[in-house]
Amino acid sequence: MGADPIPCEAVLFDLDNTLYEYAPCHGAGLRAAERALATHVTLGPGAFVELHDSVRAELAQELKGQAASHERSLFFKRIAERAMGPTEGGVQPALALQLYEAYWGAFMECMQPAPHAHEQLSSLAGTHRLALVSNHTNLMQLRKVEALGFASYFEAIITSEEAGVEKPHARIFELALRALDVAGERAVMVGDDLEADYRGARAAGLQALLYTGYTTEAGADAEATCIASLEELASRLTAVE
Repeated sequence: MGADPIPCEAVLFDLDNTLYEYAPCHGAGLRAAERALATHVTLGPGAFVELHDSVRAELAQELKGQAASHERSLFFKRIAERAMGPTEGGVQPALALQLYEAYWGAFMECMQPAPHAHEQLSSLAGTHRLALVSNHTNLMQLRKVEALGFASYFEAIITSEEAGVEKPHARIFELALRALDVAGERAVMVGDDLEADYRGARAAGLQALLYTGYTTEAGADAEATCIASLEELASRLTAVE
């Protein structure tokens, strides 16, 4: 698709894997949670990650379309119960909380803004209305925004927990547009997920840019207008009155 500047009044951003890189933070969090669990029970090599991924997949299916599917306290509650085994009996609230705090402590410590994120957000905040639109629970996304130093740039932060639906559902985009008082055709969504961010936004009547700085979406080049860095936003967007 062409690279002509997109006229718009508002820019909506995804957070995870768009304004910071998720994978190293998640990896650091898992290692911290595994160390915390190791003080209570010994698992074999790779067993913790396998257990985590199994629980995550279960909850994604059980809670499909809900922000709760991202809630780490649910992950670690189930992990703690299974890791301790039936001989211990009952739930493991203290251990679940220990794993939860270990995970998020390491995650937050690892977070770094994406290259040019502050520069671009600061510049855009002077010419456009900005909102954050994220599939996640509200508390952790607010903490991430604060930890990354992004709070002053956004006029609205909409999470799927608040919306009651997840991207690509139109409602989450509509809530952000309503908060900014901007029509969909005058807004652009910037995010890393082809289905949730790009297709979801387009279906809801917005324009969209697919951010590929941290991920490569199969087939995206043929369908989506892509940017490989946030620095490209300066040449891809233009303000309208």
